[in-house]
Amino acid sequence: MGNKNVIYTPVNRHLIIRLLEQPKIEKQTDQGILLPDDFKPQQSEYAIVEVVGCADDVKLSCDRNTRALVERHMIKAIEYDEEIIHMVLENYVLCLMTHE
Repeated sequence: MGNKNVIYTPVNRHLIIRLLEQPKIEKQTDQGILLPDDFKPQQSEYAIVEVVGCADDVKLSCDRNTRALVERHMIKAIEYDEEIIHMVLENYVLCLMTHE
């Protein structure tokens, strides 16, 4: 029943982000050892994300589709009307990533 026509506008120095795909976890190691279904490898404390939107008061020069390195534990997952959006405060962006 989710309303896909909702427009989210970040405020107070927040960025709306999209988590980039993480490598898929294999159910079996290279040595043939089966892993439990609930096994989760240790994640890096940092995540590479794509910026979807920025609050007007963000001082970073980020445009849509800019990639950024952020502190993973500071990413907020907000669920509303069967949709999940991810946000992070500008302070937790460690660097912006561009390709030449």
